[in-house]
Amino acid sequence: SSGIMEEYCNKRGYEFVCYKHSPDPSRDAHWNKIRIVQQEISSCDWLVWMDADSMPVNHNFSFELLIGKVPDKYLIASGDENGFCDGIFAIKNCAWSVQFLQSVWFVGAMECSDPAREHYEQNSMVFLMQNFKAIAGRIFVLPENFVCNPKSEFLPDCFAAHYWSSGNSLDAIARKMRWVIDFGWSPAGHQDLKIVTANSAMSRNQNEAAGYSVCERECESNKPRLIR
Repeated sequence: SSGIMEEYCNKRGYEFVCYKHSPDPSRDAHWNKIRIVQQEISSCDWLVWMDADSMPVNHNFSFELLIGKVPDKYLIASGDENGFCDGIFAIKNCAWSVQFLQSVWFVGAMECSDPAREHYEQNSMVFLMQNFKAIAGRIFVLPENFVCNPKSEFLPDCFAAHYWSSGNSLDAIARKMRWVIDFGWSPAGHQDLKIVTANSAMSRNQNEAAGYSVCERECESNKPRLIR
């Protein structure tokens, strides 16, 4: 996905930075997202993070325009069926953001209903947002149609596609993204991803109802990965 991200940045006049290592090996690769943002945010007014399993599909989208619509917000994050999603987000270089990132790192891993996701930094972000008004008041969560995901309908004007690696085959996602890059953003391209579940009946039923083909495998979420 890095090539298409760089192409988008070049068109919009944004600096592109790609990390292929974890700057802090003391924590899971997911948590290194926080470390990377902490390292990079001081060099810009706003920083946009994108997971490696996501890519921009609308290269005319302007973050300046989006930021201007919510001038009192310091963190703008994509939304999904669960609400908040930090797979794609923009964060302002300010004291609030520095303190927020420090708080997320300090809180660390949170218990959640899905043990396989307890090591995700997103859980801690959601916890802070839900329990502290001073944090929630500075966060804006975009509607789900801002970013397409494996369970969403095709939206021609969305900014990006985010094909979660936590529940899908990484090879399938790579092939999917390559197809979209080669042939363009289209309903056919969006719908042909083969969803792979972690033996979850609920997830399987939801995906089959949405028209996706489904196969099952053991969950691999705890295996080490490269930083996204």
